[in-house]
Amino acid sequence: MSQLEFATTPELLDELVSRLSTRSSSASRSTKRTSKNVDFVVRLVGSGIKPWKLPMRTLSKLMDAIQRLVEQSEEDEPEINFDDSENQEGQSETLGSSDINLVRIRATSAAYSISSPVSESAVQLLAETGHAIENPADSEWSAPTVSSIQHISEIAKRYRVRVEIRKPYSGRRLGDVIAKITPETYDAIAGSAYIYGQTALTGTVEKVGGAQARCTLRLPNQSKLVYCRVANESLAQKLAQCLYQDVSIHGEATWLRANWQIRYFQVTSFEPPKTGSIRQAMRDIWKAGGKAWDNIKDPDAYIADMRGA
Repeated sequence: MSQLEFATTPELLDELVSRLSTRSSSASRSTKRTSKNVDFVVRLVGSGIKPWKLPMRTLSKLMDAIQRLVEQSEEDEPEINFDDSENQEGQSETLGSSDINLVRIRATSAAYSISSPVSESAVQLLAETGHAIENPADSEWSAPTVSSIQHISEIAKRYRVRVEIRKPYSGRRLGDVIAKITPETYDAIAGSAYIYGQTALTGTVEKVGGAQARCTLRLPNQSKLVYCRVANESLAQKLAQCLYQDVSIHGEATWLRANWQIRYFQVTSFEPPKTGSIRQAMRDIWKAGGKAWDNIKDPDAYIADMRGA
C-alpha cells in the first residue's frame, strides 16, 4: 500500500490528531490559545466519506492548501521536480505566525476542526474566498487563492466530494458554511482569474528536464521564475543546449488577470541565441552595403532630402 490509511477505532483517530497537531502545541504556547479554541471546520461531504478513508498524504495536501489560502503564500511548482530547484532554497520548517493547527476530528464524518493564531483575519479571508467563488467575474483573484482552490478542487474531484469550510460546531449542530469548493470550482473561476493568449518571451533558460518536457525561464521584468511546459521531448532537448543563455520562446501564456504576471507558459518553438561579436556584425553590415556611404559627400543633407525636409 503506497499511502497510509486510517483504521476506524477512536484510539487511532486520537493518534492521528496527535500526529497532525505536533505543531499545535508549540503554536498554542506562543499565542496562549488552547486546543479547545476552534476557529473553523474543514468538512468533506460525499457518499461514504469518513476520516479513515482519506489517506494521510491527501489530508496533508488538503491542509497545506488551506494553510496557503489563509496566509496567502505561494507554493513551488509541484509538477517540476528539479533536484536543485531554486524555489526550494531558504525554506524553513519552523513555525510561522499564521500556522493553522488541527485540534479535533469527528469520527462520524470527515470533519476537521482547525485553530489559527490569526483567527479573525483567517476567517475573514475564508469568507471573502467563499464570496469570490460565488461571484468569480466580480472578484480580484490572487495567485495563492487560485492555486489553493485548484488543489482543493483536485482532491474533491478525486474523492467525489465537496469541501466545506464552516464555522465551528455548536454542540452537535454544524456551523454555517463559510466557503464551498467542489470538483468544478477551479474550472469555474479560472476563466475570471486568468487571461490566455499567444505571445513571445525573451529570457534566460535556467533548467530543462523533469519527468515530462519542462523548463524554467527567468524573465528580465519578473522576479519569480516562469515554469514552462515544452511541446515535445525533441524541442526540450534542443532547448537544453541553450542553458543559461538568452532565447526567444514562442507559445501560449497564462497571465494572472490581477497583475498580468505570467503564471504558465506552453513552449511551441524558440529561437536560439545569436552568435558572433559586435565587431563581426559591423563587418557584415559593411559588406551588405554600408560602405556606400563613402560616396556621399554630405550624409546629413542626403538623409534630409530623403525625408523631404
